[in-house]
Amino acid sequence: MSERAHSRTVKYIIRARADIKGKVEEGDIIGAIFGQTEGLLGPDLDIKRLYEEGKIGRIKVGISYRERETNAELAVPSTLSMPETALIAAALETVDRIGPYEAKIQVEGIVDIREEKRKYIRERAKKLVEEHVRSMRTQCREMIDFITKAFKPPRMKKYKGLPAGPDVDVAKEIIVVEGSADVRNLLECGYKNVIAVEGLREEGLRVVSELSKQKDIIAFVDGDRGGIDILKKLLERANVKYVARAPPGKEVENLTRLEIEEALKKRIPAEEAKKRLEEKPPFPEKLVRCVERMRGTWEAVFLDENLDEVGKVAVSQLAETLKGDVKGCKVLVLDGLVTQRIVDVAAEKGIKIIIGFRLAINKHPASIRVLTYGDVLRMT
Repeated sequence: MSERAHSRTVKYIIRARADIKGKVEEGDIIGAIFGQTEGLLGPDLDIKRLYEEGKIGRIKVGISYRERETNAELAVPSTLSMPETALIAAALETVDRIGPYEAKIQVEGIVDIREEKRKYIRERAKKLVEEHVRSMRTQCREMIDFITKAFKPPRMKKYKGLPAGPDVDVAKEIIVVEGSADVRNLLECGYKNVIAVEGLREEGLRVVSELSKQKDIIAFVDGDRGGIDILKKLLERANVKYVARAPPGKEVENLTRLEIEEALKKRIPAEEAKKRLEEKPPFPEKLVRCVERMRGTWEAVFLDENLDEVGKVAVSQLAETLKGDVKGCKVLVLDGLVTQRIVDVAAEKGIKIIIGFRLAINKHPASIRVLTYGDVLRMT
């Protein structure tokens, strides 16, 4: 590989499994990938060309043999964006022969290397601070105490019995969340003007209602049905000015600093939120709850026309399962990437709706509707 390739930063790693009905070597597998995907996504996303330019790193292949079959674990490093990487991953699944043998490649997931690095950085930074404090303790105790206090998140306090940040009394704008874990997360991310309504307790609603007479209230709720229930009660009892919501399926207590900033930036006026809540939901409640349950499971569930479950498999086994008998399935919900291969096979089986975490398709038949979690788990 060129020096240029070494200088690029890997963002993602595509992890896939190849099953070949015959014995092959690493070079056979890589050659088949380059050859059978050539021209498939156009010159800008040609895998071999991207490899030569260093945008796709060295493909690692771990081979094991079982009787007359070859099983291989593939790791494909990518410096591309997530959508581009997802397209490359989907293209891998189109390879159906390796050497003279029939083969199947199944993508098992895409790993975000940067998140792994961020985890390391956080842990390493914590250790470095600890080492620094120990080494300087005897010489500069006052300086260390000052720095520690300056960077330590403010403590949660009680405001009329509710968990809150220290600035609730003085801030003109107040962020209202559901519980104490939400307050703690926002404090750690630098937001001091926050208070928890503590679910649907009457006392909490009364306090927030009183606050809303003097201050601008931002209702910041979870991205699930529970968040909608809290929001409805807040809009009913308090003078809410803005509404912000966590991403679909996520809770405020688990959001990163960037996710919090983005959610608050996208806040909408309370009147607009009320209108959306009054509109008829575009999806049945039963389907919405199913999608909420699927998040983070890495499973696929088959539903009939009444949205009752008729089957469930791991996402890694979905493509193979679809080839068999999926009689009665009209809706497919999967916690993973919806590929062109899945859409095409599902259409042949009479499935009418597919809902996945992300999409990587070029087209889909008119007989099938393809949606993301975000399409279903929105306010309306």
